[in-house]
Amino acid sequence: MKSRDLRLASALLLFFTALLPAIAVDREVTILHTNDVHSHILPYDSKTKGQNIGGVARRAALVRKIKDHTPYALYLDAGDLFQGTPFYSVFKGEACHRLAVAAGIEATTIGNHELDNGIDNLKKQIAVSGIRMLCCNVFDRSNGRLVFPAYHVFVRNGVKIAVIGSIGDSAWVDADRKYCAPLEFRGQTATVKQVARRIRPYVDLVVVLSPTPS
Repeated sequence: MKSRDLRLASALLLFFTALLPAIAVDREVTILHTNDVHSHILPYDSKTKGQNIGGVARRAALVRKIKDHTPYALYLDAGDLFQGTPFYSVFKGEACHRLAVAAGIEATTIGNHELDNGIDNLKKQIAVSGIRMLCCNVFDRSNGRLVFPAYHVFVRNGVKIAVIGSIGDSAWVDADRKYCAPLEFRGQTATVKQVARRIRPYVDLVVVLSPTPS
């Protein structure tokens, strides 16, 4: 996952279902989305995009501005918050996660770089920051249990939104093999569909959050 583009959009995610007929009136929900931040906390210069662009402070300010005018917004991140600058090399993800939470991210998932220092490091940084990590297709090989919750249900403007986290097949292939031994990966498409079918009767909208959707 090399892209550094940070995209905030109202519908930039893969939707497996739409609003169910049970909703009798239109309800507005805004979904904000970023991915592949790669520990770019400070602004940076780009030969193609300009000088002094990006950075977590600007992102947080933009999210707050949008939420001030769109109270039913939900901010999600599709993974690879880790790796890419000295902020990760030194702090091993703590700075990335703490600032992601401060910027308003309400849930994220696993990209291949979340595993760069192993699952124990990832769990440690999650515990420190309190960030919500979702992933439906990575299991603990020792007991067959999910490492993280498969999904979380958010309510915005009366709409129940189930967000399913998952790591894509290609992202799993790119993950550092030496850190994957304790983990069992299950194919993204089949696993996501299984979870979506199970929870669909109880929610209005299902959103799949993934760095590399299959």
